[in-house]
Amino acid sequence: MSASPIVIDNACILGAGAFGFALAKLLGDNNPKLPIRIYDPIKAYIEGIQKTKQHPVFHKGVSLSDNVQGILELKAAIENANLIVLAVPGAYIRSSVKEFIPFVNRDIVIVNVAKALEPETNKFLSVVCEEELTKLKHKHYFAALAGGMIADEVTKLYPIAADVACENIGVAEQVKKLFETPKFKLNTLTDVLGVELAGALKNVVAIGAGIIDGLGYDTSSKAAFVSGAAKEMQLIASHLGAHAETFGLGTHAWLNDLLTTCFGQSRNRYFGELLGKGTSVKDALDKLEQEKKRSEGYVSVPGFYKLTQEKGIKAPIFASLYGILFEDKPAKSIEDLFK
Repeated sequence: MSASPIVIDNACILGAGAFGFALAKLLGDNNPKLPIRIYDPIKAYIEGIQKTKQHPVFHKGVSLSDNVQGILELKAAIENANLIVLAVPGAYIRSSVKEFIPFVNRDIVIVNVAKALEPETNKFLSVVCEEELTKLKHKHYFAALAGGMIADEVTKLYPIAADVACENIGVAEQVKKLFETPKFKLNTLTDVLGVELAGALKNVVAIGAGIIDGLGYDTSSKAAFVSGAAKEMQLIASHLGAHAETFGLGTHAWLNDLLTTCFGQSRNRYFGELLGKGTSVKDALDKLEQEKKRSEGYVSVPGFYKLTQEKGIKAPIFASLYGILFEDKPAKSIEDLFK
């Protein structure tokens, strides 16, 4: 095992949504002596955690350990932390990093769990972070954590596996040590870009899988779609610089997460299912918003579609989904992929 340049002894989780809270539960239970603070701009979330140690919206009956504190002020949440977990949507990564930089007073490890491209710029989230972190006076190490992890199942302590990638393998090993439990397995990699792409691309595939569900088809049809989509996504990832092994069999950031998201109760699959049942894109997005959910796949489709066009990559599945989501094509047009 390579030594980490940072010994993590103080943590902050930015984002107290369903997954941020689940990670706070996992990290707190596994490290009872580690001071952990969780922050969110939605004050009702933090006030609920402060009063009851439980989330006011998600994960009913699940309590955080005593070493996890809900914090209302960003400055107080960030100061003295040398582990910062970014559990915010991809669209807010840049603004979140900009906001916390002034309060960092140590070398830090950043663990990002968002799975998307940045809207408008189509940049990978590691690139977004690095652009902003150039303003930081202290050293920083960026890691990406991804795998088949539905938040509710994480809080129930079900057997789950994921991958964590950092260019400094010692940092990845330390993150693994903090999060890994007898029921939560973590593998370490150095392919940060590959892990990021795996998480973002599988969300796109899950929308299509959900459309198949919404149209009333069953497992065989969905498996056929997912199989074809997986091949297309591997091709795209290879063109964009991902390591081949990150998209191979047995990987958690790719195959594990792909299967979990397409066949489980995920937000992206659910969004697609609404479309397949005839709900308009706008109304489906509104419904997710009402349920305090978000489809990261929807945000990523335009960026990936543009990249495939620019690089001349044949991507019929992306073209189909782009047409349904942004060109008012009927959800049923996804059936054309089977011709």
